[in-house]
Amino acid sequence: MAEIQRLAATLPAEVKKKRGPYHKGSEKEPKMYCVYKCTDTPAHLRPQGKEATKGCGRLSVNYTAKYWGHHDWQAVCPHCGRKPRLNAGVVDAYFERKFALKHIEDREIRQEWARLNRVYFKGMNPMDLQNIIDFTHKHQDYEYHEEDYS
Repeated sequence: MAEIQRLAATLPAEVKKKRGPYHKGSEKEPKMYCVYKCTDTPAHLRPQGKEATKGCGRLSVNYTAKYWGHHDWQAVCPHCGRKPRLNAGVVDAYFERKFALKHIEDREIRQEWARLNRVYFKGMNPMDLQNIIDFTHKHQDYEYHEEDYS
């Protein structure tokens, strides 16, 4: 590796690969904030038989300098350090960071609501039902109907 770096330093300027200007957004191609979930890498996509890495499963926001529709978005997960590819199937894109953060908050609330209901219906514990009632007091968009839980 050091040999390659040494050789690259001796190349003339016109031969070296030049990076284009940093994309700061424009009317035609605005900058984007990507919301993505750090997921596992399928084993069949790993080169040369390397072990598949596990994702942490957390949601994150990444600013991308590449315009919408670019095929090579990539981020670094701030929680675990993985570098997932951000293709259209795993990304929700927003023009402003505040909307991206709101999306994460709403998604985490929905996941907590689903988890509380799953736990209650698995064991029918009255304490779990109280957690559901407390959740509906905290989040006004969710309602508790006694006939649904009897």
